[in-house]
Amino acid sequence: MNQPQTAEEVYSRIADEVSRKFGSEKIFESSAWVEGELEKAHELYPFMREKTADEYYDYHVLRLQNQYLAKFAGPTPTSDEFWNAAYDFDPLGSNPSPYPSKLQEILRTGRMGPITLGKLYGRVTLKLLPAMGALPENPSPPYDSQLDFAVTDSRAISYPDGHPSGTVAEPIETGPSPAPLSSEMKKKAAIKPSNDGRLRRFRSLGFILQENAGIWKKTGHVLVIDMDDKHLRHRQPWLVLASEWPADGEESREGKLTNRARETVLRPDKGAAGVLPGDNNRTPICEIRPMDESKNDVPVLKQFGEGFKFKPVRYGGHRKARPSRYGPDLAKVMPWYWDPKEEQEVCFTKEGLEYMRYDRKDNSYSFPDLDKMSFAGEQGFDGELEERATLELQRKKHPARNSSSGGPPVGRRRYLSTEEGF
Repeated sequence: MNQPQTAEEVYSRIADEVSRKFGSEKIFESSAWVEGELEKAHELYPFMREKTADEYYDYHVLRLQNQYLAKFAGPTPTSDEFWNAAYDFDPLGSNPSPYPSKLQEILRTGRMGPITLGKLYGRVTLKLLPAMGALPENPSPPYDSQLDFAVTDSRAISYPDGHPSGTVAEPIETGPSPAPLSSEMKKKAAIKPSNDGRLRRFRSLGFILQENAGIWKKTGHVLVIDMDDKHLRHRQPWLVLASEWPADGEESREGKLTNRARETVLRPDKGAAGVLPGDNNRTPICEIRPMDESKNDVPVLKQFGEGFKFKPVRYGGHRKARPSRYGPDLAKVMPWYWDPKEEQEVCFTKEGLEYMRYDRKDNSYSFPDLDKMSFAGEQGFDGELEERATLELQRKKHPARNSSSGGPPVGRRRYLSTEEGF
């Protein structure tokens, strides 16, 4: 390698090593190593003897700025490039990279305009506006732990008809006050993607748009992809109704620059945020499935486009419910925290209970506080939930459908349609 002739050449080589060893943006994490390299340069090159660490950091920050601006100057990715980047997104895979993924680069630069998903029910065109952080989290829980946020690929999610106790089986305990669960029962409650299909961890891709009087506006729904085992789920896409989203520069009814989905809505209420075209009630969460099921061997994410026709699918009826005048509740979005002792990711309910744990080593979920939870009063698919949380174990094996488009959750599913009046 040729000897550097200027300070900028030395800085460039150090910055290249920072990118390789630490990641280009981790300036402060690499400071001790950088200063050691600068000391070596002071000894090797006379022109470096008066150079300071501050001058190097000025160079590094300017370099990052120029790299960032260069991304905007490049060609806009095609829709196929975007969907392929979303499908390939796997930061916790077998060969994790310290560099931002193609998907992260696309979302960070904000260079992509709306891209077509396809036609809902084969009639109404929906588009996606790619965006970072489109689905906001619920407020942090009031818990006393000092756990840090997990460095992960996703966020956690729960929804009334998708609680961990909703597996298809008979409950171990019956009656209004089930006995506390033993540690062995809790251990048996572990769920893996191979025998479960609910959305538990996700990555959001952006806002859903629908044309209204010639203007494309956000519906409040966000497109997310399932971040569970890629070989089983194939980054299956879902729609999730956000609690809040930008109002495109217009003031909302409340005089704010954001729109909000109400916590409670009546049933039916076609005017509520999140009501899909042709439906009578809002859809807080649903899976996207192709209307042409002959293409089930192709990942749904790679079928999106002008000619794609799809239907929203909701899963519900897992828990006992009574008819209610209120529509379904919003899904709850939670951050993952890192438990260094157990080496697991964990998320919490608003009451501070452990809603769910994820073990990266064997790709399984467990629910330590399940016997302490009560979901009575929440509004689910069929109405108001009446049951407390009771552990349910599978007495028969219900394998998830293992096709390239992923398998549906075990249990009752319904296609939303005007015929069903949902």
